[in-house]
Amino acid sequence: MNEEVRDYKTAGADIIQLDEPFMESFVGEANEFAVDGINRSLEGIAGTTVVHLCFGYAHYVKVDKPNTYSFLAPLNACAAHQISIEAAQPNLDPRTLDMLPDKSVMYGVLDLRDHGVETPEIVAQRIRGALQHVIPQRLVIAPDCGMKYLPRAVALAKLEAMVAGRDIARTELKA
Repeated sequence: MNEEVRDYKTAGADIIQLDEPFMESFVGEANEFAVDGINRSLEGIAGTTVVHLCFGYAHYVKVDKPNTYSFLAPLNACAAHQISIEAAQPNLDPRTLDMLPDKSVMYGVLDLRDHGVETPEIVAQRIRGALQHVIPQRLVIAPDCGMKYLPRAVALAKLEAMVAGRDIARTELKA
């Protein structure tokens, strides 16, 4: 994996993100080797690195996702700079972010199972919840996961709502 990541950097990638659905599905095994595996994968890699802790694509996962992560706290010790988590669809308790005191958090504010478009106020509300547990400099706003199963118009409208919600939260922070 490290060789592949190095190839991406050589090709000009600025940010490296490892998508990882395994850790939440197999917590016992993850406790044994996940952090060491991530660290080996990112060894010697300069620039921003991210681990996306995934519950699986909303399009395929038909059951409700849990509103907490079973394997999150150990990632505070991994080599990645940011931890990307799904928060909108599972209605994640923002207190969960307290488990990552040393990391930037890429925080999902768009529910990708729902084709309804969030209002900017809903997005801002999700951001406000996260900001109760992570300082603004460590918070990166994002969709929950990949948007490839959404119709293009829905995906674009959700992204526009995300930006507008971010702007609301940003304005409140400046006040």
